[in-house]
Amino acid sequence: MQLKKKKSESFLQFRDRVWKNYYQNWQKKPVYCLALKRKVHFTNEGWEHVVGIGKSRSHAEIYQRIKLFKYVRSIIKRSGTIQRVRIIDQQVYYAFHSVEDYKSWLYGVGKPKLIKLVVKQKKTGKPIFYSIMK
Repeated sequence: MQLKKKKSESFLQFRDRVWKNYYQNWQKKPVYCLALKRKVHFTNEGWEHVVGIGKSRSHAEIYQRIKLFKYVRSIIKRSGTIQRVRIIDQQVYYAFHSVEDYKSWLYGVGKPKLIKLVVKQKKTGKPIFYSIMK
């Protein structure tokens, strides 16, 4: 699955294509997280947070976050350490960091970049993928 916008498609078409071909498949396949010792699930809440539904994210920011999707599952699988824990309104937010070889969409050059991933867990719920950023 290409995480690149085709020249012929609008931003909304791109976002919908990624939803249908990428994220919906993840919803069926949770991934085990070493640090949490539990499976992390992929939900609409995580998708909506990343693509800015109900937020004021620019198309460029949303595109950048979607492009980082290729790292999500491997970061969750490989993370043996939680870098930060925050508790807000009885919800726990776990932050994971990973240095990845990130290719700039503008320059196409690979450089090591710190990628931050957030997993959210409600008091009695299952952990869900919530966000990714660089």
